[in-house]
Amino acid sequence: EESLPDAERDEETDTGSGSEASGSTETGSGSDTELSGDTETQRGESAGKDDRPAVHGIYVTGPVAGSERMNDLITLVDATQLNTMVIDVKNDDGEITWKMETDSVTEMGNGVAYIRDIGALMRALKEHGIYTIARIVCFKDPCLAQHRPELALMKPDQTPVVDANGLAWVNPYRTEVWEYLTDIALQAAQDGFDEIQFDYVRFPIGEEADQADYGVDMESYPKQQAITDFLNFAAEKLDDRGIPVTADVFGTIIGSETDVERVGQDYIQLGETVRALCPMV
Repeated sequence: EESLPDAERDEETDTGSGSEASGSTETGSGSDTELSGDTETQRGESAGKDDRPAVHGIYVTGPVAGSERMNDLITLVDATQLNTMVIDVKNDDGEITWKMETDSVTEMGNGVAYIRDIGALMRALKEHGIYTIARIVCFKDPCLAQHRPELALMKPDQTPVVDANGLAWVNPYRTEVWEYLTDIALQAAQDGFDEIQFDYVRFPIGEEADQADYGVDMESYPKQQAITDFLNFAAEKLDDRGIPVTADVFGTIIGSETDVERVGQDYIQLGETVRALCPMV
Protein backbone atom coordinates (compact mmCIF):
# COMPACT_ATOMS: atom_id res chain seq x y z
CA GLU A 1 0.00 0.00 0.00
CA GLU A 2 1.00 3.65 -0.32
CA SER A 3 2.60 5.39 2.60
CA LEU A 4 0.99 8.32 4.40
CA PRO A 5 0.35 11.35 2.22
CA ASP A 6 2.43 14.48 2.39
CA ALA A 7 2.34 16.90 5.33
CA GLU A 8 -0.54 18.98 4.03
CA ARG A 9 -2.75 15.95 3.47
CA ASP A 10 -1.62 14.51 6.80
CA GLU A 11 -3.07 17.51 8.59
CA GLU A 12 -6.35 17.01 6.76
CA THR A 13 -6.49 13.53 8.21
CA ASP A 14 -6.75 14.99 11.71
CA THR A 15 -9.12 17.82 10.90
CA GLY A 16 -11.69 15.86 8.95
CA SER A 17 -12.68 13.50 11.72
CA GLY A 18 -13.66 13.66 15.33
CA SER A 19 -12.23 10.18 15.78
CA GLU A 20 -9.64 7.97 14.14
CA ALA A 21 -11.88 4.94 14.53
CA SER A 22 -13.21 2.97 11.60
CA GLY A 23 -16.30 4.61 10.16
CA SER A 24 -16.15 7.70 12.35
CA THR A 25 -16.81 11.15 10.93
CA GLU A 26 -16.89 14.73 12.12
CA THR A 27 -19.48 15.12 14.87
CA GLY A 28 -19.03 18.72 15.91
CA SER A 29 -22.68 19.36 15.11
CA GLY A 30 -23.74 16.55 17.40
CA SER A 31 -24.37 13.95 14.70
CA ASP A 32 -23.56 10.34 15.41
CA THR A 33 -21.72 7.69 13.46
CA GLU A 34 -22.54 4.02 13.26
CA LEU A 35 -19.65 1.72 14.11
CA SER A 36 -19.16 -1.63 12.45
CA GLY A 37 -20.21 -4.91 14.00
CA ASP A 38 -20.41 -8.36 12.50
CA THR A 39 -22.65 -10.41 14.75
CA GLU A 40 -25.81 -9.77 16.70
CA THR A 41 -25.18 -9.50 20.42
CA GLN A 42 -27.57 -9.60 23.33
CA ARG A 43 -27.66 -6.27 25.11
CA GLY A 44 -26.51 -6.02 28.67
CA GLU A 45 -23.64 -8.50 28.43
CA SER A 46 -20.94 -7.71 30.96
CA ALA A 47 -17.50 -6.43 30.09
CA GLY A 48 -15.70 -9.38 31.59
CA LYS A 49 -12.47 -10.62 30.09
CA ASP A 50 -14.00 -13.39 28.00
CA ASP A 51 -17.39 -11.98 27.07
CA ARG A 52 -16.85 -8.59 25.45
CA PRO A 53 -19.83 -8.15 23.12
CA ALA A 54 -19.59 -7.62 19.39
CA VAL A 55 -20.07 -3.89 19.07
CA HIS A 56 -22.89 -2.33 17.05
CA GLY A 57 -22.77 1.27 18.15
CA ILE A 58 -22.88 5.00 17.69
CA TYR A 59 -20.38 7.69 18.64
CA VAL A 60 -21.68 10.47 20.90
CA THR A 61 -19.92 13.74 21.69
CA GLY A 62 -19.85 15.18 25.21
CA PRO A 63 -22.35 17.99 24.47
CA VAL A 64 -24.82 15.51 22.96
CA ALA A 65 -24.34 13.06 25.84
CA GLY A 66 -25.31 15.81 28.26
CA SER A 67 -28.35 16.96 26.31
CA GLU A 68 -31.98 15.91 25.95
CA ARG A 69 -31.03 14.35 22.64
CA MET A 70 -29.64 11.36 24.53
CA ASN A 71 -33.23 10.25 25.12
CA ASP A 72 -33.70 10.02 21.35
CA LEU A 73 -30.47 8.07 20.97
CA ILE A 74 -31.46 5.61 23.69
CA THR A 75 -34.77 5.12 21.89
CA LEU A 76 -32.84 4.50 18.67
CA VAL A 77 -30.68 1.83 20.30
CA ASP A 78 -33.74 0.16 21.85
CA ALA A 79 -35.47 0.02 18.46
CA THR A 80 -32.55 -1.37 16.43
CA GLN A 81 -29.73 -3.91 16.60
CA LEU A 82 -27.47 -1.27 18.10
CA ASN A 83 -26.10 -2.19 21.51
CA THR A 84 -23.29 0.30 22.22
CA MET A 85 -22.47 3.98 22.65
CA VAL A 86 -18.93 5.33 22.30
CA ILE A 87 -18.96 8.52 24.37
CA ASP A 88 -16.33 11.23 24.50
CA VAL A 89 -14.66 11.29 27.90
CA LYS A 90 -11.56 13.23 26.86
CA ASN A 91 -12.04 15.09 23.60
CA ASP A 92 -9.73 16.47 20.91
CA ASP A 93 -9.40 19.77 22.82
CA GLY A 94 -8.14 17.99 25.94
CA GLU A 95 -11.38 18.63 27.81
CA ILE A 96 -12.91 16.07 30.14
CA THR A 97 -16.63 16.02 29.41
CA TRP A 98 -17.76 16.17 33.02
CA LYS A 99 -16.32 17.46 36.28
CA MET A 100 -14.22 14.36 36.81
CA GLU A 101 -12.86 13.99 40.32
CA THR A 102 -9.20 13.20 39.82
CA ASP A 103 -6.36 15.26 41.23
CA SER A 104 -4.95 16.14 37.82
CA VAL A 105 -8.27 17.18 36.28
CA THR A 106 -9.19 19.21 39.35
CA GLU A 107 -5.80 20.93 39.33
CA MET A 108 -5.90 21.71 35.60
CA GLY A 109 -9.55 22.71 35.60
CA ASN A 110 -10.19 20.99 32.25
CA GLY A 111 -13.34 19.23 33.39
CA VAL A 112 -16.28 20.76 31.50
CA ALA A 113 -19.83 20.02 32.61
CA TYR A 114 -21.17 18.93 29.23
CA ILE A 115 -22.45 15.91 31.14
CA ARG A 116 -23.86 17.33 34.35
CA ASP A 117 -24.51 14.03 36.16
CA ILE A 118 -22.34 11.17 34.92
CA GLY A 119 -23.83 8.78 37.47
CA ALA A 120 -27.37 9.39 36.26
CA LEU A 121 -26.30 8.99 32.63
CA MET A 122 -24.55 5.68 33.31
CA ARG A 123 -27.56 4.36 35.23
CA ALA A 124 -29.90 5.26 32.39
CA LEU A 125 -27.72 3.54 29.83
CA LYS A 126 -27.36 0.41 31.93
CA GLU A 127 -31.12 0.26 32.50
CA HIS A 128 -31.43 -0.07 28.74
CA GLY A 129 -28.64 -2.66 28.54
CA ILE A 130 -26.38 -0.37 26.51
CA TYR A 131 -22.68 -1.21 26.47
CA THR A 132 -20.63 1.93 27.10
CA ILE A 133 -17.20 2.73 25.67
CA ALA A 134 -15.18 5.72 26.89
CA ARG A 135 -13.33 7.48 24.06
CA ILE A 136 -10.13 9.05 25.38
CA VAL A 137 -7.99 11.14 23.04
CA CYS A 138 -4.37 10.57 24.01
CA PHE A 139 -1.44 12.56 22.75
CA LYS A 140 -3.23 15.41 21.00
CA ASP A 141 -3.86 17.44 24.15
CA PRO A 142 -3.66 21.24 24.15
CA CYS A 143 -4.87 21.45 27.76
CA LEU A 144 -2.09 19.28 29.15
CA ALA A 145 0.47 20.97 26.89
CA GLN A 146 -0.56 24.37 28.27
CA HIS A 147 -0.67 23.40 31.94
CA ARG A 148 2.40 21.14 31.84
CA PRO A 149 4.64 22.72 29.16
CA GLU A 150 7.47 20.36 30.07
CA LEU A 151 5.28 17.56 28.65
CA ALA A 152 4.47 19.39 25.41
CA LEU A 153 6.10 18.27 22.21
CA MET A 154 8.38 21.10 21.14
CA LYS A 155 9.99 22.22 17.91
CA PRO A 156 13.63 23.40 17.89
CA ASP A 157 12.45 27.00 18.47
CA GLN A 158 10.73 25.81 21.67
CA THR A 159 7.21 26.38 20.37
CA PRO A 160 4.68 23.53 20.56
CA VAL A 161 4.02 21.08 17.77
CA VAL A 162 0.44 21.72 16.63
CA ASP A 163 -1.95 20.30 14.05
CA ALA A 164 -3.77 22.21 11.32
CA ASN A 165 -6.29 23.50 13.88
CA GLY A 166 -3.57 24.80 16.18
CA LEU A 167 -4.06 22.01 18.74
CA ALA A 168 -0.87 21.10 20.57
CA TRP A 169 0.49 17.61 21.13
CA VAL A 170 2.25 16.17 24.16
CA ASN A 171 5.23 13.84 24.06
CA PRO A 172 4.20 10.15 23.83
CA TYR A 173 7.52 9.13 25.38
CA ARG A 174 6.77 10.85 28.69
CA THR A 175 5.51 8.44 31.35
CA GLU A 176 3.84 11.35 33.16
CA VAL A 177 1.48 11.57 30.18
CA TRP A 178 0.82 7.82 30.39
CA GLU A 179 -0.08 8.18 34.06
CA TYR A 180 -2.40 11.11 33.38
CA LEU A 181 -4.27 9.24 30.66
CA THR A 182 -4.49 6.06 32.71
CA ASP A 183 -5.88 7.95 35.71
CA ILE A 184 -8.64 9.33 33.47
CA ALA A 185 -9.39 5.87 32.11
CA LEU A 186 -9.54 4.34 35.60
CA GLN A 187 -11.91 7.05 36.78
CA ALA A 188 -14.12 6.55 33.72
CA ALA A 189 -14.29 2.86 34.57
CA GLN A 190 -15.12 3.68 38.18
CA ASP A 191 -17.87 5.99 36.98
CA GLY A 192 -19.46 3.13 35.06
CA PHE A 193 -17.95 2.72 31.59
CA ASP A 194 -17.56 -0.86 30.37
CA GLU A 195 -14.60 -0.32 28.05
CA ILE A 196 -11.85 2.19 27.25
CA GLN A 197 -11.06 3.22 23.67
CA PHE A 198 -7.83 5.18 23.22
CA ASP A 199 -7.85 7.50 20.20
CA TYR A 200 -4.93 9.50 18.74
CA VAL A 201 -2.75 6.90 20.42
CA ARG A 202 0.10 7.71 18.09
CA PHE A 203 2.77 10.23 17.22
CA PRO A 204 1.88 13.37 15.25
CA ILE A 205 2.76 13.58 11.59
CA GLY A 206 3.90 16.40 9.36
CA GLU A 207 6.87 18.72 9.08
CA GLU A 208 6.58 20.10 12.62
CA ALA A 209 6.49 16.62 14.10
CA ASP A 210 9.55 15.59 12.09
CA GLN A 211 11.49 18.51 13.64
CA ALA A 212 10.37 17.85 17.21
CA ASP A 213 12.71 16.97 20.06
CA TYR A 214 11.38 13.80 21.71
CA GLY A 215 14.11 13.70 24.34
CA VAL A 216 15.15 10.08 23.70
CA ASP A 217 17.40 8.08 21.41
CA MET A 218 14.74 7.07 18.93
CA GLU A 219 16.93 4.44 17.28
CA SER A 220 17.21 2.46 20.51
CA TYR A 221 13.66 3.32 21.62
CA PRO A 222 11.54 3.58 18.44
CA LYS A 223 8.10 5.18 18.32
CA GLN A 224 6.18 1.92 17.99
CA GLN A 225 7.75 0.60 21.17
CA ALA A 226 6.69 3.73 23.08
CA ILE A 227 3.07 3.39 21.93
CA THR A 228 3.03 -0.30 22.80
CA ASP A 229 4.57 0.42 26.20
CA PHE A 230 1.92 3.02 26.97
CA LEU A 231 -0.93 0.69 26.03
CA ASN A 232 0.62 -2.10 28.09
CA PHE A 233 0.93 0.28 31.03
CA ALA A 234 -2.72 1.33 30.82
CA ALA A 235 -4.12 -2.10 29.94
CA GLU A 236 -2.46 -3.79 32.90
CA LYS A 237 -4.11 -1.39 35.34
CA LEU A 238 -7.50 -1.58 33.65
CA ASP A 239 -7.34 -5.36 33.30
CA ASP A 240 -7.25 -5.59 37.08
CA ARG A 241 -10.79 -4.15 37.01
CA GLY A 242 -11.95 -6.34 34.13
CA ILE A 243 -12.07 -3.37 31.73
CA PRO A 244 -11.17 -4.10 28.09
CA VAL A 245 -8.90 -1.65 26.27
CA THR A 246 -9.12 -0.95 22.53
CA ALA A 247 -7.23 1.43 20.25
CA ASP A 248 -8.01 3.46 17.13
CA VAL A 249 -5.29 3.15 14.51
CA PHE A 250 -4.34 4.35 11.04
CA GLY A 251 -5.49 1.89 8.37
CA THR A 252 -2.43 2.55 6.22
CA ILE A 253 -0.05 0.97 8.72
CA ILE A 254 -1.29 -2.48 7.67
CA GLY A 255 0.94 -2.46 4.61
CA SER A 256 3.51 0.26 5.09
CA GLU A 257 6.56 -0.05 7.32
CA THR A 258 7.22 3.65 6.72
CA ASP A 259 3.87 4.52 8.26
CA VAL A 260 4.54 2.21 11.21
CA GLU A 261 7.75 4.10 11.91
CA ARG A 262 6.15 7.53 11.51
CA VAL A 263 3.04 7.14 13.68
CA GLY A 264 4.37 4.45 16.01
CA GLN A 265 1.53 1.96 15.50
CA ASP A 266 2.44 -1.65 14.80
CA TYR A 267 -0.54 -3.96 14.24
CA ILE A 268 1.24 -7.07 15.48
CA GLN A 269 2.50 -5.46 18.68
CA LEU A 270 -0.77 -3.66 19.37
CA GLY A 271 -2.82 -6.77 18.63
CA GLU A 272 -0.97 -8.52 21.42
CA THR A 273 -1.67 -5.66 23.80
CA VAL A 274 -5.29 -4.52 23.40
CA ARG A 275 -8.58 -6.37 22.97
CA ALA A 276 -9.47 -4.84 19.60
CA LEU A 277 -8.05 -2.48 16.98
CA CYS A 278 -10.27 0.03 15.14
CA PRO A 279 -8.63 1.04 11.82
CA MET A 280 -9.46 4.45 10.42
CA VAL A 281 -10.78 4.20 6.88
